Amino acid sequence: MKMGRLLGQGIQRQYYYELVRTGIKVILNEGWRSFFRKANKWLASRTKAVREISLEPPKSDITILKREMVELLRTDSFHNFVIKTNNYCNLHCEHCTNNCDVPISSNNENMFRRKKYELPIEDLILFCERLKGIGESSYHHMLGGEVTMMPPRKVEEIIELLASYHRRMSMQTVGFNLMGLDKNSLNKIDVINLDDHGINHQVIEDCEQYLSKFYRGNISTVVITHHFELTAAMRHPINKGKKCRSWMRELSFIDSIIYPCCNAPWIMLKNNDTVMRDELYRAGWTIHNHELIDTLAHWRETIPQYVIDQCESNCWRPHEDVGQGATRITLKKNDIIKKPESVKSESGIRG
Repeated sequence: MKMGRLLGQGIQRQYYYELVRTGIKVILNEGWRSFFRKANKWLASRTKAVREISLEPPKSDITILKREMVELLRTDSFHNFVIKTNNYCNLHCEHCTNNCDVPISSNNENMFRRKKYELPIEDLILFCERLKGIGESSYHHMLGGEVTMMPPRKVEEIIELLASYHRRMSMQTVGFNLMGLDKNSLNKIDVINLDDHGINHQVIEDCEQYLSKFYRGNISTVVITHHFELTAAMRHPINKGKKCRSWMRELSFIDSIIYPCCNAPWIMLKNNDTVMRDELYRAGWTIHNHELIDTLAHWRETIPQYVIDQCESNCWRPHEDVGQGATRITLKKNDIIKKPESVKSESGIRG
């Protein structure tokens, strides 16, 4: 029977195959005593490595935490995680890399717009467990779609879960139902980014005034009233020449997969296939991989070539250098600026 048949299918199959093969060689050539001596030495080194990874650095020293993440990924810098909470929005802007202007319908030609997506809580728990003690001080940037379009209890559950793992949070919102969320939960978010597209300017002002009464974190207002035509941006990928500023600096977590930058998942929207996701899953870039930390630490060896090629030639983030004039974002007939009768409880407890 071939050695490979003794091992189950999985991401680390080749690793354990080589490990067993090496052990057999030591037994045959050097004897059992040498095998046990080397095995104990290997186990001791592995235990030390696991302890070092699991050891949670002091919460007060953000510099140490960030440096740890940088060293883990063996890259020049690391900035934040992007956590996609859902794929639907109350606004339908053409520039959105989530294709929120494309209606969600079961017979849609775009496979990613056929059904609503919401981050499963069990996936978020597994994400936190796999990276426990790693990158906790880095921002975990929650965005959709529009985060506050999800049921308030679901949003609050996500916030409370990240807080329970001591993970630093930021959230991007167009203000749809921000004032309908529990105040105590909002105060566990370090930064709230209010996204002003011009058509929702009054809501953003209302949210700023509302938050100023109780919110202890930082409020950042981003004004994006114009956009560049996406088709033109696709013809001018920003990563030509391998000059990406987000590569391994912003890891995106979507549908159980870790992507190597903030924009890589949206390339699948353009291609209308799941090849990138499938390649990353097979390579172990998933929360279902028990050795996820090791996979990320050795990203130069584990990242699929397909992903590198796609990011170099197809990254299409809207930007100014596309040779096209800017177009003002306009109100669409199916836009809903804010949730009707949003609850604004002064006590922070919904009635």
